[in-house]
Amino acid sequence: MNGSSESHEKPPYPYFYYGVVNTTLSLILLVLSVIVMIRVKKHKEVMFTAQVFFYCLYCALTFCLWTFVEPLLEPKPIVWFWTNLPWIFWNGAHSVMCLTFNRSIRGNVVALLRRSVSPQKSTSTMRKCYG
Repeated sequence: MNGSSESHEKPPYPYFYYGVVNTTLSLILLVLSVIVMIRVKKHKEVMFTAQVFFYCLYCALTFCLWTFVEPLLEPKPIVWFWTNLPWIFWNGAHSVMCLTFNRSIRGNVVALLRRSVSPQKSTSTMRKCYG
């Protein structure tokens, strides 16, 4: 054994820095594209870009939670519950964002809910159909 031998450990996640640089550049490009779209006054494109951005941000944060944070936590059932909860929300995140950002879809859903809640004339319809 040589006294000059030093242990050069690799970082636990070697691609972490590439991910940080890539995410930073993507955010800069996103901000620039939103600024251009706002100046051109294309409201639908801005809303769609915001929807895609928030969904991708949620996916990236969930990935970071599962990849980097969860291995550091103590394995207990409550930790498993709280780290799996974002996965449950992930399954409904896209539909919630569509309802939040898309005015026409939101209007159709509200109209559908109003029709289903409003009183119906079921007896007269039943008599006409099966009378």
